[in-house]
Amino acid sequence: MVKAKYQHTSSLATTVEPLPNTLTVNRRRSSGSVQLVDYIQDGLDLEYYGGISLGTPAQQLTVDFDTGSADLWVPTVCVNCDGDLPETYFHTEQSSTYQQTERPFEITYGSGEVAGTIAKDTAELSGLRVTSQTLGAVNVVSQQFTNDPSSGILGLAFQGIAQTQAPPIVQQLHQALDQPLFAFFLSRQTQGAVLTIGSTDTSHYSGDITYTSVTTESYWEVQSTGSVVNGKTVGQGFKAAIDTGTTLIYIPTSAATALYAAIPGARSDPDEGSGMYAYPCASNPSVGFSFAGSPNVYTVDLRDFNLGPASEQDMCVGGVIGMDITDTNDEPLAIIGDEFLKSWYSVYSFDGPRVGFAKAK
Repeated sequence: MVKAKYQHTSSLATTVEPLPNTLTVNRRRSSGSVQLVDYIQDGLDLEYYGGISLGTPAQQLTVDFDTGSADLWVPTVCVNCDGDLPETYFHTEQSSTYQQTERPFEITYGSGEVAGTIAKDTAELSGLRVTSQTLGAVNVVSQQFTNDPSSGILGLAFQGIAQTQAPPIVQQLHQALDQPLFAFFLSRQTQGAVLTIGSTDTSHYSGDITYTSVTTESYWEVQSTGSVVNGKTVGQGFKAAIDTGTTLIYIPTSAATALYAAIPGARSDPDEGSGMYAYPCASNPSVGFSFAGSPNVYTVDLRDFNLGPASEQDMCVGGVIGMDITDTNDEPLAIIGDEFLKSWYSVYSFDGPRVGFAKAK
């Protein structure tokens, strides 16, 4: 299983007014960090999750911090549980500040779906509090999410794709931060990943942070000027969503065709899955991407690009997958997930807005 969030669908009408949220800072600080757990399965870093507090008194839950979506949701009802609600669920009856609405909440991701109702409650993230934070109180969870180690998802993208139509928690918090940004260091096959809010952590990157502008305030969407194979740009550029909530990398099928055509001996391998390719293991290709406004080529570490042996001898499965996805403007969109982000410290700044990368260490 891999985590993948592509297009989102919702039963909400676009005319529904968003519920107001209220921001307060409950500590004398305007930056902080959240230690993340790297959930490793079958040799893949599947997802990164960490803690958030909800309700009054505060209940400690874990969520997948996801720059590829914009809603906070947690499970509140367990239809298959006998007796008490599990600790990983939000116990709404124990919160004196919980406010239920009758508005429906539903999201379909690439790796599952959830449904319930929209609610509001106090949420706290790394010492910063939002009172009356809008969230999805979920009572229907597909099997993919039932098997997750985290309770729910905290979306970090822009309000424009929020199914609740309310501003995400970090979008609200940025006005109270030392710097209007957050940043991720994602570990590889070990623990130590961290989300930093309001500052960057120089212990996790080297060199300068180079930025590229956000093209559309929906996803953290930037312009890639092309794929780069063994130092040569191949194919055309494309819009790309930088997505901590997706395990692998997905690019338009035409771009994937051009990328693998530049690797001698590579071929389409539908036996491994739709849009997947195999390449000669011994070739050890250098694969990366370039982005508008930056002179750099951002390579994918070969440990991450190589997904393991293919069915054919001496062939390996490539970690860049061809898939035709569109953004909110119906333009082709790539999803640049954790496979890429483990090599690059990523910064998401509301000043611009823009996304920055520096070499992770």
